[in-house]
Amino acid sequence: MSTPYGLGIAVKDKKILLYSSVPKKLRPTLLLDESEDGFNFKRVKKSPKIKINGKNENIAKLSDFRFSKSGSKNLLTYKLKLGTKFSLAVAQSEDSISWEKLGNVAEINEVGMIVPDYKYKGRYVLIYGESSLKMAFSKNLKIWSDTETLIKPLRKSASLSIGTIITTSEGIQLVYYERKTAPGHVSYSIKTALYSKKDPHKLLWEPEKSIWRGAFAQKELKPIGIVNLGGRLISYWQDTEKGILAYELPPIAEVLEFKEFVPPIVLDRIHKNPMLSPILKHFWESKAVFNPAAIYEAGKVHLIYRAIGDSDTSVLGYATSEDGIHIDERHTEPIYVPSEHFELANPKSPICSLAYMSGGGGGGGCEDPRIMRIKDRFYMTYVAYDGSSHPRIALTSIKDDDFLNKRFDKWEKPVLISPPGVIDKNASILPEKVKGKYVIFHRIYPHILVDYVDSLEFDGKTKWLKGQYKISPGDGAWDSRKIGVGPPPIKTKDGWLVIYQAVGDNDPGRYKMGAMLLDLEEPTHVLARSKSPILSPDEWYENEGHKAGVVYPCGAVNKDGELFIYYGAADTVVCGAKANLSQFVDQLKYSGNAHLTPINAAQA
Repeated sequence: MSTPYGLGIAVKDKKILLYSSVPKKLRPTLLLDESEDGFNFKRVKKSPKIKINGKNENIAKLSDFRFSKSGSKNLLTYKLKLGTKFSLAVAQSEDSISWEKLGNVAEINEVGMIVPDYKYKGRYVLIYGESSLKMAFSKNLKIWSDTETLIKPLRKSASLSIGTIITTSEGIQLVYYERKTAPGHVSYSIKTALYSKKDPHKLLWEPEKSIWRGAFAQKELKPIGIVNLGGRLISYWQDTEKGILAYELPPIAEVLEFKEFVPPIVLDRIHKNPMLSPILKHFWESKAVFNPAAIYEAGKVHLIYRAIGDSDTSVLGYATSEDGIHIDERHTEPIYVPSEHFELANPKSPICSLAYMSGGGGGGGCEDPRIMRIKDRFYMTYVAYDGSSHPRIALTSIKDDDFLNKRFDKWEKPVLISPPGVIDKNASILPEKVKGKYVIFHRIYPHILVDYVDSLEFDGKTKWLKGQYKISPGDGAWDSRKIGVGPPPIKTKDGWLVIYQAVGDNDPGRYKMGAMLLDLEEPTHVLARSKSPILSPDEWYENEGHKAGVVYPCGAVNKDGELFIYYGAADTVVCGAKANLSQFVDQLKYSGNAHLTPINAAQA
């Protein structure tokens, strides 16, 4: 007897239906078995058929069945081989035996499943993909459009595919496979994520740990699908030698507990992005304003932003906001300009030294500030760049009374604190000492470096940051290429909250935003780290400008329990995003995933 080849698995009337094929003369035949417990199956006498225009679909060309429903209508998606290519096909049935093919989805050629008993704005929703998981919409089950990526594998060697989709009261629960290959074996993980029913683009939570994982000999196992039988999750697999196998996963109730009972982060979309844009009539900020430092003092958020104008020299501008969203005041002149030889472009040097050219272009100056308060002074770090030498970290300070009263001519003479001959950026200082020492974060490609120093009085000649400790990019993760601390860390009861910028090898042209939680007493010890970006450059204002695909955080504040993050977008404008700080930290602490939503450009 020939070994059946599993095509798909479904649930109907509290029974599990297993669709398979077996070779039979010139063409394989489609078989249907049913089970009440998910493990013991009996053959259904009537063989299922998939017909189009009265003719049976060639079973030899079909694979990867995924079943769904919409009211009384049973829906089937499957891959159809057309010559050397594939197309996704859709069929419907009243009894799950006689299927009527609706057509091929010409635009999609990967495994997919329709979200059951659900429509978004009057349209069916399809989740599909193999290299990544995407979402598409259709009014008629034939023409699908508006595709959007939901999940990408963290490793280049990994691929994804749909297991099942369950529409629950909490949202749209996606259960999917992640497949990783290595010499001699293949490993599978089964993971889950929950998306909002109000807006299926919005991820509510995604637990760090997998539902299940296992490793097998190369090409030995292939997933058939997953079913939900009365709250029980059962996965089915095709084994090349043993036939069709079943494995019971943790039940739905237990999977939901993977959230660790942490409420999802509640984000408020506001309408003021971009918050700051270039002003053509201001010669010093006519081309770009971006990468803002931020500090919350005297009932206001103070923003110090990098600006580039007609001279192509980076200077620093100033704006304030009482609510953290709307700009109440913006100076018409810069509050800080290059004054030292190490930040003034040398006209005799080639300005296009691409190896050292900083983000946003320009011919040197004061770039990418961070500001923090320590006792009665505001300290500001920034990147000093003369247009041709290695960019280095500069430090200045100002008395709190002078800063708050806008006596910006009182900044101390800046001094370099990073060594010569090394590109060093992204410097932030903890706002308080740890074990009697100041802690300074900075970045020498590709790591975040950490130094403990006795004093912030640098001489600019012999005393430099050394890079005593390091936090490295993620191994095969979304932040695998390079990382750098953004705003000065924010102290919480659970640790120092670090917002950082990163670039990954799987998406090398785009700067994204992540989060870490560091130990309060050992800030070189990472307690938690976001498993995926908390903010990616997806909005128009993050892709239209001097450098597309950039969200670059330099400022963050805790304002009355709300976390406000300010960032440069596309090296052109200043933007912001916010979340409830307590929920954000909990989500990061327990699941490794915390998500921000960019402030919406649409009017309120």
